[in-house]
Amino acid sequence: MSTEEEPTQTLPVGHPQAGYVRSDLSEHVDTGTLPDEEKEWHEKRNQEREDQLEQVEKSEDEAAKEEQEERERQAKEAEEQRENDPAVVPPATSTPPVKSSKATSGS
Repeated sequence: MSTEEEPTQTLPVGHPQAGYVRSDLSEHVDTGTLPDEEKEWHEKRNQEREDQLEQVEKSEDEAAKEEQEERERQAKEAEEQRENDPAVVPPATSTPPVKSSKATSGS
């Protein structure tokens, strides 16, 4: 029996609980060798971004799963209410046949 992790869920851009991670600036093409002090600064910045990215992913995953659970709970409540409310007419499973209105000529 294998234990697979659930895929991480994300939130859409503009969602009130969506996180923000600054752009990845870790790649330096054709810049040559950096001085030690500058290299340390870049490594620190890159690590801070990775930490922030992990926090945002975890937070968005939790928020997305909570929202999904809430939607499922509301759908279940609505379904139970439809089943228990006699005033609510269940939707028809099929449409009744339509009678033809052909006029017959009686000559």
